[in-house]
Amino acid sequence: MLCGCVGEKNLSDCQKAIKKAQTDGADLIELRIDYLDKKDDLKKIILGSPLPVIATHRGENQKLLLKAIKSGAKYIDMDLDEIDKDVLRFAKKKGSKVILSYHNFASTPPLSKLQKTSKILQQKGADILKIITTPRSLIDNQTILSLYQKTSLPLIAFGMGKIGQGTRTDCLAYGSPWTYCSIRDKGTAPGQISLKTAKRTKIYCLIGNPVKHSMSPAMHNANFRSLNIKAKYTAVPVVDLKKYLKNFTARKISGANITMPHKIEVMKYLDEIDPLAKKIGAINTVQNKNKKLIGYNTDGQGALLAIKEKIKNIKNKKISILGSGGAARAIYFTLKQEKADPLIIAKDKKQAATIRKFVTLNNRNLKTELEKTDILINCTPVGMDKEESLVPQKYLKKHLVVFDIVYNPLKTKLIKDAEAVGCQTILGYKMLVHQGARSFDLWTGLKPNLPIMTNIVRNGLSPNIALIGFMGSGKTTVGRILAERLNRKFIDLDDEIEKKTETTISKIFADYGERHFRKLETSSLRKVLSGENLIISCGGGIILKEQNRKLLKSCLVILLEAKPETIIQRLENDSNRPLLNASNREKIKLL
Repeated sequence: MLCGCVGEKNLSDCQKAIKKAQTDGADLIELRIDYLDKKDDLKKIILGSPLPVIATHRGENQKLLLKAIKSGAKYIDMDLDEIDKDVLRFAKKKGSKVILSYHNFASTPPLSKLQKTSKILQQKGADILKIITTPRSLIDNQTILSLYQKTSLPLIAFGMGKIGQGTRTDCLAYGSPWTYCSIRDKGTAPGQISLKTAKRTKIYCLIGNPVKHSMSPAMHNANFRSLNIKAKYTAVPVVDLKKYLKNFTARKISGANITMPHKIEVMKYLDEIDPLAKKIGAINTVQNKNKKLIGYNTDGQGALLAIKEKIKNIKNKKISILGSGGAARAIYFTLKQEKADPLIIAKDKKQAATIRKFVTLNNRNLKTELEKTDILINCTPVGMDKEESLVPQKYLKKHLVVFDIVYNPLKTKLIKDAEAVGCQTILGYKMLVHQGARSFDLWTGLKPNLPIMTNIVRNGLSPNIALIGFMGSGKTTVGRILAERLNRKFIDLDDEIEKKTETTISKIFADYGERHFRKLETSSLRKVLSGENLIISCGGGIILKEQNRKLLKSCLVILLEAKPETIIQRLENDSNRPLLNASNREKIKLL
């Protein structure tokens, strides 16, 4: 729901603001009593409001809330430091819901402290908890939103100010019953978004546990931006699915993707289920259509489209599917619709037996079936965490097309083994993109920007990160920090060239010139990029050569920038720069 915040000084302006809030799409209003010049107008405002009212008072004389309760306020809001027990008791007696609030206008305390605060609010008699902080970083935003997993009562939690602005809509996806919006240009709190903006912004989410490393938010948000769609997609960790889905439509969430472990359980809470999804027995996409939740499964379609990028006609193709879980079932039934000849090879006999065509996974069966197979698809998580595969390399033959739906790491052991043998391979991220694109189509009825979605996922899953930028921009310093935090190997490309030539960069320039150095740079870059999980610090001029730019496209490339004055300061005592003297300030600025 959307709550319009009314902070006017007189009766007439309050009435106009409430009317505008209703027109702009508010579901309820917050009336700030402390803003009113004449408190006697309180009764008229509440009684005359066509929308439910939250009566909020900050400061002394909380007894004013008694009048608000008598006038029919559905909710009252008191700050933790201003709780009036008489008001609290009267609200409980009259049936007005009590919101107890905590505000921090300076910072965002640690999650443990916020949890303690929420327990105190609960002990004081809150029906609804409200915890609002001031984030100083995006990490603080995650701290605020993490609170939703730690409370049993209804919770409203988000961040104030510019940094926290995104949490004002994200909170609805996380389970907040409503968010607060401004009616006029100026809101009643820093960072407040307008009702019109909130109403236009569609909210989508990924529901599962865990969801921390999902690529879906980056993929969908990039797609929304490229198509100029006012929408946000966020990943929400959910343990109690039933509790989370309560009031799902009222929170104005337009759609969701469902991932493990909720793909089967979610079917209990839907109004309608697509026939194919019902057959599969698992849901990965939910559409909120006219306040009805409709379930679909786009996994099979995602896999099919990934396969068809390599093989246009799969009719009568023999396809061996490893696994019998939700993804395996989705792919099996979708391939059957395409008149292919799929077979489930699985350890779980009971689960696999619900599909007629299956064999037990053991080496003899696997070897026998692969000799007759055109396409092999791994639908198990094997290969996700460890360098392992269910298929011995000797069973893989050159005629096979090998598809692993695991997309992180980018290349599993099965894919590497298949490439070594000479098989055609299909990487798992292709299925992720296509199933996401199909979800988008169901939600919006629009054609997605598939190249953007593909690039975002492909770059996000890149095994290597390359840092580029002018000399002195901090590539080495930042690279070492990143490598330590991400548990990756750090490589300085200039160091690699010096090791290879057993001389310094300055001497290479002096003896052989820049052209020779650039050839060495390209060959070193190509060699380095054969490795994985690297942070690579590149030389300042590396992107001037087209060949290097093409090579770097296999990486996530990060440009570091610094002002010329900062560069000059950093290079002042550095004489080991072949292209310039650090004292040549004008040349540095020009470059």
